[in-house]
Amino acid sequence: NRHLSFFEMLGNFSFGGYTKRDACTWAMEFISSPEHLGLPLDRLYFTVFTDDDEAAEIWHSLGVAEDHISRLGEEDNFWAAGPTGPCGPCSEIYFDQGPEFSGEKPGDDGDRYLEFWNLVFTQYDRQEDGSMPELPHRNIDTGMGLERIAAIMQHAGSNYEGDIMTSLIELGEKLSGKHYQAGNEEVDRSLRILADHSRAVSFMIGDGILPGNEGRSYILRRLLRRAVYHGRLVGIQKTFMAEYADEVVRLLGDAYPELVEKRALIEGILTAEEERFGTTLEAGESKLEDELKKLTGDERLSGDVAFLLHDTYGFPIDLTREIAARAGHVVNEAQFDAAMAEQKQRARASANRDAWGKAQSVWVALSDRLDETVFDGYDHNELEGCRVVALVKDGQEVDCAAAGDEVDVVLDRTPFYAEMGGQVGDTGTLSADNLFVQVSDTKHKEGNLIAHVGQVEEGVLHTGDIVKATIDAGRRELIRRNHTATHLLDAALKLILGSHVNQAGSLVAPDRLRFDFTHFEALTSDELARIEGMVNAEIFAAKPVVTQIMNIDEAKAAGAVALFGEKYGDVVRVVSVGAEDHPFSRELCGGTHAKNTAELGLFKIVSESSVGANSRR
Repeated sequence: NRHLSFFEMLGNFSFGGYTKRDACTWAMEFISSPEHLGLPLDRLYFTVFTDDDEAAEIWHSLGVAEDHISRLGEEDNFWAAGPTGPCGPCSEIYFDQGPEFSGEKPGDDGDRYLEFWNLVFTQYDRQEDGSMPELPHRNIDTGMGLERIAAIMQHAGSNYEGDIMTSLIELGEKLSGKHYQAGNEEVDRSLRILADHSRAVSFMIGDGILPGNEGRSYILRRLLRRAVYHGRLVGIQKTFMAEYADEVVRLLGDAYPELVEKRALIEGILTAEEERFGTTLEAGESKLEDELKKLTGDERLSGDVAFLLHDTYGFPIDLTREIAARAGHVVNEAQFDAAMAEQKQRARASANRDAWGKAQSVWVALSDRLDETVFDGYDHNELEGCRVVALVKDGQEVDCAAAGDEVDVVLDRTPFYAEMGGQVGDTGTLSADNLFVQVSDTKHKEGNLIAHVGQVEEGVLHTGDIVKATIDAGRRELIRRNHTATHLLDAALKLILGSHVNQAGSLVAPDRLRFDFTHFEALTSDELARIEGMVNAEIFAAKPVVTQIMNIDEAKAAGAVALFGEKYGDVVRVVSVGAEDHPFSRELCGGTHAKNTAELGLFKIVSESSVGANSRR
């Protein structure tokens, strides 16, 4: 009744601007003054940190009776950023909902005393030895739950009886034919989950998050799939999440106009994800029920079964845990965690091996010993005086390589671009007197070392040799054009399909480009034609392509697009297409590019298809 997956927080903050007394005085004025909330003082209760005599005295001076002020320990009334650093006591404000609710005092598990505002007084700097000297400036950080104060002002008994949640619960009643608070707590719980989760996922998608298998995307998927399951529990057999999203937009669209703007996107993604999970939900549920029937007494559900449900049927572990609990069993979590860890280990092992299955330990050792390779190929196709600093043959470091040997060559500096960000590695040659190496690929290795993958065609190559490094300039030129084309395509996709589009992968080769992006449905022929036309218009406009080195904050302020989830350093390279003050495209990118869009020639989309859930190519 009290907790939500998504909630709105009101707050006021001060970094040395006003005092603890000011914060408490203004809080009291806001909650008790008839001009504002007008809550009766005799129904307000306050907790303070055990040793915070100052806060207790302030509340008492503001008219709070002694028996309405409680002292709680560090677990409840002390905030810290971490084991060390800024910290301080806090004071929580509670509203007494009345004796008809359970609970004996503020801070217990009952619903009688509802906490709605927390005032944090950041005044100490905790040291490693546990001492806490005063900060030079005291800070104030407060948070008030909007849903909770709204419920109090509406004389509702909980968050789920306030106006917003009531409307969403009523929609659930309409869709399911069930009634809320009609004596069936399981139905009530499912209707609350549907109301809460539908609001949360609508906002997440509105903020640009799409369902996926990692991070915030997986949180979205878990919430959505749990909602679908509870919809089935109360008898909703058709796809229904889009109807919830429509109601969320109706209720909150005025306050959050982005929900209105992205209504079609939100509803489309919810429907697609719901239909996708619907195809496996019944089979997964049947499998789980069969396994649960085999259990007796307090026997636990096998973690291997839980992993199978997760891996094959798309059941988040918390959903399996919940269904098992309904049958009176718990999941063997340790076994499940072990199965998950084993899967991740297999993935890591695969990622850490090269195409011949050789472990990359040699590169780890080299990265500990050598400086990173300096890339100097943005403006140079050829570099003289490059020193060979390491040779790797068949997964082992060697001192030399003779004619006919296939070898990875590490130079101190190079004009060769190593495969990264979808752009393929350069090809070319390494040469010196009586020495010639044909380079067929260039790859990044541990510690930003660059490996020139090649074959010695003449002479013997030694560690320490000085060579001339020359890329295939014609091939690089084709790659540069295609890389710039991917930036134009990315910008056009965002403009025509919506801002939810994010790059999910790419291939930039000399003869073609491939671009993966987040989107929830197949593109229509009209959309494809508009995208193609928009890119060609930018090409025919002969717009300049400009690269700049910027501070990361400066780049973001300039509107540069970053890859979702990618980590960047403090200094980044920014590639812009078009006018400086209003570019068609501006992205963080380390790849090579054309100087002008006119170099690209004609742009043609030859195919479009799905490559996974909410991902197109």
